[in-house]
Amino acid sequence: MSQFTEQIWTVISNDEEENTNPSFACHPQSTRRARPISLTKHNLRSLGSISCLEDNTNTILLSASRYDPTTNTLSRTSLTAVRSDKRIPMTEFQVSVDAMSQVDGLLSRKLEEPGGEGDAWLVSCFQGENTKALLEKEEALFSELRDGDGGVSVVGEGRVQLVRAESPDAVKQLWEQALEFEKRESCYDEDSEASEDSD
Repeated sequence: MSQFTEQIWTVISNDEEENTNPSFACHPQSTRRARPISLTKHNLRSLGSISCLEDNTNTILLSASRYDPTTNTLSRTSLTAVRSDKRIPMTEFQVSVDAMSQVDGLLSRKLEEPGGEGDAWLVSCFQGENTKALLEKEEALFSELRDGDGGVSVVGEGRVQLVRAESPDAVKQLWEQALEFEKRESCYDEDSEASEDSD
């Protein structure tokens, strides 16, 4: 199953001394769907600027991050998907994207873990008003989990990749389009079954 995840971090206000280390709250939302989202070349172009996509990649963790100075929030939006231009059996795609979704689930939980030095990257993001430290943390966790640490094994070693997108909104739009397409297909299937029953 493909997985869409949104995480938003905020600073918890502290009325004590200004030099007290800040605390953070994470507001995660995660939704899964029944079958892998298949990205076409048009889908990938619609994302605008993305990091280099390797030729042998068939399963993708698409990720976009944003710091919003207006609301003083940090966000991460991710989507696990497969490439439609790869001629791979659907069963292998299914196993691979399931494993990738598991990786993203673990990665998301690790990013949400509070505590001491573990929040250093969050402090850096909010002080610098950027996403640099989040991107570095995400990259390190992805490499660790992809390579099997923590009990996660991804089918097709060397064919999974973390791909950066510039716009979280574009990633979310892909997700919403996929859900709408699946909804239309479901309605079509129900109509077809009803037609067969009436014959």
